[in-house]
Amino acid sequence: MTKIMSFNIFTFARKINRPLLLDGAMGSLLQQKGIKSEGELWTAKANLKNPEVVYDIHLSYIKAGADIITTNTFRTNPVAVNSQSKIKFEKLVKASVQLAKDAAKGQNVLIAGSNAPAEDCYQVERRISKKELERNHKRHIDELTKNECDFVLNETQSHFDEIKIICDYCYSKNVPFVISLLVNEKLTLLSGENILEVLKYLLNRSPLCIGFNCITPKVFRKIFFKLN
Repeated sequence: MTKIMSFNIFTFARKINRPLLLDGAMGSLLQQKGIKSEGELWTAKANLKNPEVVYDIHLSYIKAGADIITTNTFRTNPVAVNSQSKIKFEKLVKASVQLAKDAAKGQNVLIAGSNAPAEDCYQVERRISKKELERNHKRHIDELTKNECDFVLNETQSHFDEIKIICDYCYSKNVPFVISLLVNEKLTLLSGENILEVLKYLLNRSPLCIGFNCITPKVFRKIFFKLN
């Protein structure tokens, strides 16, 4: 598909007349295929060192019925890359998106550009400044947009300040986006805010959808019944 900015996920869903199926993990499948998890950027570097493996994983998800495949860009943001490597983050993003596009070529499949937290997903205390945080997400989202993902998937987000930066930017730039949250058993973000407070904010930023990831079935049930 790859026509970000004019994309409407709901039109696409109506055309196929059923719920859209998202792909699954990338990192664990890279490990299954023999890629060693050495260093914090091992998944990102696979886009350059083992592109055929990343491509094959995308293709296997498509063959299994996925309507949406996710770029291998969970760890390609500027903060993550610049602290660990001399490789330009733009090079990693471009390579990753191209692999997804190659796998999806000729298929009725959408490409979600993965945008993860700037720092570690489970980190409670912030180590970088707000200015660095803003610059990181703007640059990474811009790069995903430039390389023509269908929408940006902001996943495993657990800090309200970061969520606001991401959503405000996507909303202001008319970038189609999804937000997926990480919450604890108390149904709060790692930064402490209650899920209802967060959802109230998100609904005013028009995400394509709101989801949750890296949570237990028990926590998901608690979320479901609280919202219901």
